[in-house]
Amino acid sequence: MMLVNGIGVPFSRIGGGGGVLPFTIIIDTSLNTGDGFILPIDNVTQDGTIDWGDSSTSDLSYANRSHTYASGGIYTITITAEILKGFRFNGAADRLKLTNIVAWGAMNITNGNKAFQNCSNLNISATDAPTVSTIDFQYIFSNCDAITTPDLSGWDVSGVTKMQESFSYSLLFNGNVSNWVHSSVYHIKRMFRSCPQFNQDLSGWDVSGVTNWEEAFYGCGSFNGSVASWVLQGNMSEAFQYCGSFTGTGVETWNTSAVTSIYRTFSDTAVFNGNVSGWNTGNITNANRAFYNADSFDQDLSAWVVPQMNLHEFMRDSTGLSTANYDALLIAWDAQGAMTWTGTANFGGSKYTSGGTAAAARTSLISKWGGITDGGAA
Repeated sequence: MMLVNGIGVPFSRIGGGGGVLPFTIIIDTSLNTGDGFILPIDNVTQDGTIDWGDSSTSDLSYANRSHTYASGGIYTITITAEILKGFRFNGAADRLKLTNIVAWGAMNITNGNKAFQNCSNLNISATDAPTVSTIDFQYIFSNCDAITTPDLSGWDVSGVTKMQESFSYSLLFNGNVSNWVHSSVYHIKRMFRSCPQFNQDLSGWDVSGVTNWEEAFYGCGSFNGSVASWVLQGNMSEAFQYCGSFTGTGVETWNTSAVTSIYRTFSDTAVFNGNVSGWNTGNITNANRAFYNADSFDQDLSAWVVPQMNLHEFMRDSTGLSTANYDALLIAWDAQGAMTWTGTANFGGSKYTSGGTAAAARTSLISKWGGITDGGAA
């Protein structure tokens, strides 16, 4: 026997010359009904051996995917094969019995969509990486409440394009995914939604292909990683909403020229005060609630292009800008001429200097938009 991440694995299961490990998992049959386990493999030709961990072995095949143990308990299952294909729970009941992936070995993820979704007792101690032969990682580890801090940076995900809800609602997840988003990924909607422990440096991500950011980090209460040098486009609605620890380090380097919506992007972010003064906002049409309840936010927005921008509830329920920043905003925005959006623009508790240029600009903007809600005169 040799120890692999603390688990005894027979030497006979180690690849030639001590190389590739078998795919190794730990199950606990007491975590769901029945004293058996069904491997979630597709009905495709496989070549290998299953060691069920109770001195029983089977040829690797769809027909042999099920095994009943003499008594319930914890078992280590190893699958020795050149390639293990089509392993995907997709909601199967025995997902609850899976407690650890010790080694990925010959695993080839041919369809990541919901592969381990709702494996709520699963942790990953494996230090190797599977082969990835799919474009789809949607929901792959969604609702995996026991996954903590696996290092997934060694995975070759260069062919994956869809990451929607990859880790959503995985309450303890804080794994290293520093290379997971690259130029071919276009969909990261809710990728880390409600992952309150997630806090990683993502400055190495190439997000230039991402067009849907909706709720990507929504509810990541611990997140304050670097997000520097991102080139952004499309819909960023609610991307960082409820990120209570996010200060905004790196947002000053973002290229936002192709962003169309910042609806609630930084809403309910208690400490956010990122420098967004240099953002190119010419294509942003929806800024409704962008800084809603963002009490620490106070930046100079005077250079923003806004005639096309929906500013309804823009800073509602926030402390608002300093008088200096608010005065500069009013004067510069009024100088942009006619507004195509009409409504009541909300600047929270921001207060302006009465009796001067800022006050006159505010009056002019009210006539263009239809109304302003703010903290009144300083």
